[in-house]
Formats: sequence, C-alpha cells, structure tokens
Amino acid sequence: MKARTLCSAVLALALMTTGCAPGVRPSSPPVAEGKSPALHDYRPATGFGGPIIANGKLVWLSWTKPDGKDRKIQVLDLQSSKSSVFEPTSGYTVGYPVVMDGYAVYGEFPVSDFNPQAWRLVARNLQTGEVKLLASSDVGGMQLTFAADAGKVVWLESDWTNMEKSWSRVKVCDLVHGDVHTLVEVKFPENIESVDISGANVVYSKFLTDQTNGSRHFKSDVYVYNLTTGDTHPVTTTHDAWQAKIFGDNVAWKSAPHFDAYGDIYVSSISSGTSHQVTQNGAALGVTDPTIGDGFVTWRQNLGKHVIPVYSIPENKTFDLDQGEVYAPKAFGKYLVWRWEPSSDDARIRWWTPAERKQGSWTAENPPSF
Repeated sequence: MKARTLCSAVLALALMTTGCAPGVRPSSPPVAEGKSPALHDYRPATGFGGPIIANGKLVWLSWTKPDGKDRKIQVLDLQSSKSSVFEPTSGYTVGYPVVMDGYAVYGEFPVSDFNPQAWRLVARNLQTGEVKLLASSDVGGMQLTFAADAGKVVWLESDWTNMEKSWSRVKVCDLVHGDVHTLVEVKFPENIESVDISGANVVYSKFLTDQTNGSRHFKSDVYVYNLTTGDTHPVTTTHDAWQAKIFGDNVAWKSAPHFDAYGDIYVSSISSGTSHQVTQNGAALGVTDPTIGDGFVTWRQNLGKHVIPVYSIPENKTFDLDQGEVYAPKAFGKYLVWRWEPSSDDARIRWWTPAERKQGSWTAENPPSF
C-alpha cells in the first residue's frame, strides 16, 4: 500500500509492471501544466482548526478564547447551509474530529489542566447528539492517535513515560456492536508511530530504536493488518517508512530518517505490491507527511514557495493546486481540505473536489479529477 514492497511473491509482477522491483525507488512523476481549478472557501466567525469534509458536511473546531479551552465542534451542511454546534462533555475540551457514517469521532481532554496526555475517545452521532465513550486513559506520557472508516475506529495507545519501558498498541472498536480488540502490541525497543484505516485494512508504522555506539537510530516500516482475515503483511522493508496513510488499495508514506523529518513520499498498491515515488528532493523542499484520498495523494511543501500539490495515482502526475499562506491539507475521500490565510486578519477553510473527469492534459479548463 504504502511502500515499495509487500513481499517477495509480488517481485515478478512489480518488475513486469513498473520495470523495477518494489524496493527500488523509481523516478518521480511528471508535473502537469496549467492553472489550478476552482476552489471553494468558507470564513468561520471564530478561531478554527482541523476542518474536514465528509457525508456532505463541513466539520471543524471553533473557539473564542486564546487558550482554546472553549473548543466546540461546528458542522455546516453544504447542501442546506444548515449549521449546528456540539458542546464537549462537561469538564472537557475537544480535539480534532474525524467524521464517518454520521458520527464525529474525536478526543476529549480535561479543561482543568488541559493535559493532552489524559484523554477520552468518543463518537458523537451528528443527528441525535448521542455520545459513545470508546476508550479513555489517564496514563502520563500517553498520546492519542486515531482514524475511522466503515463503522470502525482504530487508535494507537502508547506510553513513553520511561523510554526503556515504553509500549504501543493498536486497538479497534466496532461502533455498531461496541466490541474492542487489540490488533498489535509491542514493547521497547519497538514502538508504533502511526495508524490509519480504510475498509478492512489497518496500516501502521512500526519502528525499532537502535542505540548502538551511544547514538540513537530508527528503523521504521509500514504494515497492513486485515480485519477480515487477521493477517499482517509488511508494506515496506526499507527501514525508513513513516506516517502511513491508506485509502482503498493504496498506501502513502514518507521516506525519512525519523518521523518528524522532511522526506520523499511514496505510494504503493496492496494488491499488486507495486510502488511509485511521488516526490523528489523532499528534504530540501520541506515535503510534509502525506495524506491520501480517492485516487490522489497530497502534502504541503514548506520550504521556499509554500505549495499544496496533488498527485494523481492513476495518471502518475502532480498538479500544484494552491500556494501562498496555505496550511495542513487533509484528504477525505474525494475532498481535499486545508487552511488558507489570504491576509493577516483573514483565515478561511478552503476545499476542492474533482469535477467531471476529462481526458487529456490538466489545464484550468480541464482540471484533474480522480
């Protein structure tokens, strides 16, 4: 999905289809010419963060206090323009949400000390307002990372209070039945760094800490766990793969020396084991972690000119969608959402989705569609 190799069994297929083995980095794709297509934007009345689009709704966090402790979830129906606001549980503030099947899934954190290491993971029904508690923790040093799709929520629990005794586990909850299962659990020197889900496939990045000769080095690879079969397979074997994201059969990941370093982006197919290098010179350009949607991968170029490019998986082309004061692009199905600041006192939610697909080159009149 994400990387260059799934297993040796797909080596022959990869050679026939791409001309190189999955573990070999091919050249980056061509850049399509032309101006970006029409973009949509919305200006919230208050401070905001974490905008997403799902099920025809624009969802974001809103707040009025400088410390953000009064954060709420705001929902705008893009068809009817009806808006609604959801308050967090009393005594808590909310983190960035993910929307799935009529639910907003998000973390809640105590307002008293605003300690992000203590949390509750909840799912709120956007029609009824009913809240389901999925998990909670008061463990110091534990961070919360989660994703949701197809009626299931996966999250990563990790305790880094003491590096030598740290541990990580990936859990999944079925929103319909309420069942919670542990999929993966590791202990130091192994740790899990990211988790994502699409359909029956869960991807995660697992890394090994090597402290040879007094210095610390990391070896990280991406794995896919199938919820139907219970099987786990490596997506990469290159020891430099971080921040895995999945949509359908495709996985995007970042090649870098450690999880928060700039690097190059790759995308791989789970079914075929083939892979493609999406960017080149990522460290020099400040290429951030990838996010993947239905047929496309996107990221932010941080150094030099700030750009949000879009890479079409089926066409193996890259298109510069927006530039300037643009931040935090996130893909959700066929939507791409990001923060746009046209001036110092103006911040907006901006989004784009491909319209009808026209064959040929990408231009303003013939925009990319996936």
